[in-house]
Amino acid sequence: MPLDTGLSITPGRVVGQPIDRRDGRLKVTGRARYAAEFDIDNLAHAVLVQSTIASGEIIGFNLADAQAVPGVLTIMTPDNAPRLPQAGSGQSGTAGPLVAKPLLQDKLVYYNGQHIALAVADTLERAQQAAALVRVQYREAEAQIRMEDALGSAYPPKNFRNGARPPDSRRGDPEAALAAAPVKIDATYTTPVEHHNPMEPHATIALWEGDGDNKRLTVYSATQGISNTRDALAKLFGLKPEQVRAICPFVGGGFGCKGNTWPHVALAAVAASV
Repeated sequence: MPLDTGLSITPGRVVGQPIDRRDGRLKVTGRARYAAEFDIDNLAHAVLVQSTIASGEIIGFNLADAQAVPGVLTIMTPDNAPRLPQAGSGQSGTAGPLVAKPLLQDKLVYYNGQHIALAVADTLERAQQAAALVRVQYREAEAQIRMEDALGSAYPPKNFRNGARPPDSRRGDPEAALAAAPVKIDATYTTPVEHHNPMEPHATIALWEGDGDNKRLTVYSATQGISNTRDALAKLFGLKPEQVRAICPFVGGGFGCKGNTWPHVALAAVAASV
């Protein structure tokens, strides 16, 4: 049914036309398959363990209780995680935003909630139980929790991360406009931490096949950019882009939070490789 907006719109091939969504029937009948819903043989489940401090270093892990959970296949930590060809330590790296995040390559903690271990089991529930039983000992350091306290070490970036456009732009004469304004308001506003919460949670299934030049990595991942996912994983694992296939036929909401390739995507592939 056309929507009468009261505006004069010249219909085009798509805009202004009552077109059925190609994916509409699949979604409303529950047949649309999302990232975590693909049937893969011998599928194992991984659950992340996150840091409970904001800054410091991991001294050690007590994994006895976690490893005793029936069905546990491995508990992956920085002590036994595979070394990644393109993974930098901490905040450095050469594969874009993916390796700017720690990927179990060292024991340094940069932020609260950082992924520091991975529990892998034959069912999701057993992996969740094992992850909850991982005990971590830290050497805690002072954390920067206010941006104002860290401005002394800040620097202006030359370009935005995703392009060559400079970070600052200018149009007109803002100084003259402010000087001529009859009212000026100078205030500082703060907001609490906010997080995207789409209906479909983040999820990744990773599958390795072949070896050597015939090695192939397939990921079913909730992403808004399958090409970005493919390229980031290829660089991270030292593969050619054609050796990586990223699949995402449907996204259950994203709002930008599924635009990057996050650490859990790479860690799923790491866990699938052992």
